[in-house]
Amino acid sequence: PPLPSPPSSTHPSPLGRWAGRVLHLALLFAMSGGGGDAAARFAASALGALLAETSTLPTDVVKVRLQVQQTAAGVGPRYSGFVDCVLQTARSEGPLALWKGLTPALVRQVSYTSLSLVIYEPIRDFYQRSLGGSGSDGKPTYIQRLAAGGTAGGLAIAVFNPAEVVKTQVQTNREGQLKMRDVISRVWAKEG
Repeated sequence: PPLPSPPSSTHPSPLGRWAGRVLHLALLFAMSGGGGDAAARFAASALGALLAETSTLPTDVVKVRLQVQQTAAGVGPRYSGFVDCVLQTARSEGPLALWKGLTPALVRQVSYTSLSLVIYEPIRDFYQRSLGGSGSDGKPTYIQRLAAGGTAGGLAIAVFNPAEVVKTQVQTNREGQLKMRDVISRVWAKEG
């Protein structure tokens, strides 16, 4: 069957265009046979990460706001708990504020998950060759798989952790819309 056209540019935001491109790539990979095992893992992990991050981000926004709230002398915390934070945020900033930081969160999570899944098997195979030994069935041992998973995850998060800094700053901003590029420019100027 013919491959579908890319999503139109009528999405309401850059995030919508970015998410549309990710979904389009996943669909292209699926319809074309995946372009190889690594490509299929990349597409599947990107789609899964996109859905998981989007659905859990409100919990993360509330968690971050509860963590960074400060109390002044004689004044209690801004939020009394999880539900209070959800309600106050939705009332004062609108319900969409619970998804603040979605773009950097998606950049980090989709990139991290995809990279770690794509590099896991080559790292696992490297450990199997380098450390020698296999299970009785010729497959990598539990320790080799554990080491490969830790290494793949560690490398991927080391590369994409700066997006976490951006996400946290966007999530804690209460004055209007804070753009990712503004946070990056500010952090780069102050801290290099």
